[in-house]
Order: sequence, then structure tokens, then C-alpha cells
Amino acid sequence: MEKYIKNTPDSPYETPYAKHMVEAYLVHKELVARIQERDLKALVEIKYALVIDYPCEIPSPIKLQGNINHYARFNKQYTNASNVLHFLKDLKAQKAQDQQGAITWIELYILYRLYGYDKPIADNPNKARSRATVSMQLNRFKACIRGAISRLAADDTAKNMFCPIKITGGRFLSLGISGRQAAPAIIFSIDSNMQKSIADKLITLGHQISGKKLSDFKGGSMLLRPKPLILKGGVGWDSKLTPKIRPIPSCGDDRSEPHARDVICRDDSKQAPLPTWFTCLACNAPRLSNSIIFQLRDLDNPVFCRSCKVSSKVGRWRCKCQLPWHLCTQHSFCCNNNDNTNSNRKQPPKQHNRGTKRIAFQSFDQLQAFDDKRAATSPPP
Repeated sequence: MEKYIKNTPDSPYETPYAKHMVEAYLVHKELVARIQERDLKALVEIKYALVIDYPCEIPSPIKLQGNINHYARFNKQYTNASNVLHFLKDLKAQKAQDQQGAITWIELYILYRLYGYDKPIADNPNKARSRATVSMQLNRFKACIRGAISRLAADDTAKNMFCPIKITGGRFLSLGISGRQAAPAIIFSIDSNMQKSIADKLITLGHQISGKKLSDFKGGSMLLRPKPLILKGGVGWDSKLTPKIRPIPSCGDDRSEPHARDVICRDDSKQAPLPTWFTCLACNAPRLSNSIIFQLRDLDNPVFCRSCKVSSKVGRWRCKCQLPWHLCTQHSFCCNNNDNTNSNRKQPPKQHNRGTKRIAFQSFDQLQAFDDKRAATSPPP
């Protein structure tokens, strides 16, 4: 270590701080060398083994309520929100207690695409533009699912299923894939054929191999060295995900239960429903339900409570039944039924100020001719 420190009399490198810095550098260098040596020994060619298994003992549908179409800005930002809702309602799941059976986000995305749903980020029709990578598609898919669950989950159990779970080891090492993949705390009930299809797509995402080499690897005549998933590319891989199951459309665009407003208000009476009181979730301050802020176009709109001085989403306000007012079968139709809100109201035409026409310096004869022309064209008083 002395060779890293200058030994001159007036050298500033003789301080004990410099000595500790050099010691820290040498320790770090030794640790990095040991980690690299360990990784080189670990990355040996491995044999194929199907490790994808989802031990879902008591599967049940994910409890969702409400209508995704009542969140206008969310639907505008995530155009595939209705597809994600259809996908979640088609599956049965349970909460994962450990990391062994929890499905990773990349597996969930592959399952979503194999079910026949479109990409979260649509391809640009202009071929000169580059398409979204797998990493971009995966991030948009995760954000859309989390946003839909936070708005439509019926209870905390459904929300806790999509909380992250700690992953400590490489799960897909026997598939030739190294590294750890993020996963929510949920287990889906998936048949064996779909599990094999997911495994094949993961192998081709980590290794750019042909179908023949994939068959050889699965048959045991070929070995692969583990590699991390290629998430910053893989545009062609994502486009070639052929659906195994076509989505079955159901009644309605969002596959949700009929909304209370649609059920109760189907009568021939033209009498408007009587207003009631909706209360703030924080301080229970009341407010009339026929206010313009209570509408079903965008439940994410903020509402300022004059009592507690706190802004909250309009969908979180409660009715007399202590339920979110837009989910109550008795009071959801008491909100503002007027479509002419601030967003849709016709605005008067703007009066554009054209200003005064400026005339450059002219002679007396030119000014006289200009006045005569204006007097001839202007209507009489």
C-alpha cells in the first residue's frame, strides 16, 4: 500500500485520510475481483428445466367494482385501460405468501399478450419512427394495472395482491435467464400449456435463437449459458407474440357490473331525483349532491373541502350509506345530471381585437383620398 502514497517530506498525501482512502480503494478492488470470479464460475451452460409453476390452491376472481369509463383522464392517458380490466377479470388468483409462486411482471405481460390483447403502446404507423421497446411496454403495462387497481379494487385484499414482493434469487436460471425479476404478491391460476408457452417466450427474449434451437434446448441436446432478459430492445419479439386465446367480449365495454345509475334511472318518469348530501371522507363535511362537481365523467377531479381545507378526489366522497357515492345503488343517480358542465359548455365566440391600422407618414392629398374612400364605404349614420 505504501507505493500508492508519495513519501516526500511536504507531500499532502501523508495524511491519515489519504491512507484510509487508499485502503478503501484496495478493499473495493479486491471485492469486485471476487464477485467477477464468482459470476464467471456460476455462468456455466445449463440444461433446460421447466420451473414456471403457479401453486394456486384457492383461486378466486379479483374483486373489482365501478366503471373504468368514469375516469376520463386515466382512459386518455392509458388507452388500453379497458383491455387491462378485461384481462384481470378473466383470471382467477390468490395472494402469494412467498416468492416461489408469485408471478413476475414480465410473465404477466406475456400472458396479457398471449390472450390476444394489443400492446399498451401502439405502434406508430409511420415506419420511420422507432417502436416502443419491451421495457417501455412493460412499464406502461404495470402503471396501467396499478392505476386500475387503485381506482376499482373493492377492498384492500385486491390492492395488496399487486404490492411488490421481495425477490432474492434468480427464478429462471434453468431457462437460461439470469438476474432477478420484479413481481407482485399474486398467484394466477394458469393451465400447463400456457405455462409452457410463457417459458418459451422468456427463453427467446433472453436468447435470440431460432425455433429449431429452442426445440433442441428443450429436448436436452443443446445447452445455454444464462443471460439477462433483453428488455431495452425486443421490438420484434413483442410483435411476434401470437395469441393463444382470443379475448371473449362480454356485454358492455368494461365487463363490469351494471352501474346503479343505469339500472335505477331506466324509468319513464321525467322527474329529476331529489338531491341529497355527500360528505367529505376526512371531516364528514356535507355538500349537496346536485353540485356541478359531482359528475360521472371523471371521478379523479379534485374537490376542495371548505371545512378541513383539503382537496380530495370526487370519487372518494361518501353518501349517507357511508359508501363511495358513485357505487351506491340508492344515491349515485342523485349527482349532477346536466351535461353542460364547464368542460362541455359552449363558450361564447371570442372577440378578437384587430387593433388600429397604422398609417405611415403620407402627404395631405393621400390623407384626403383615404378619408374620401372610408366615407364612401362606411354606411350612413
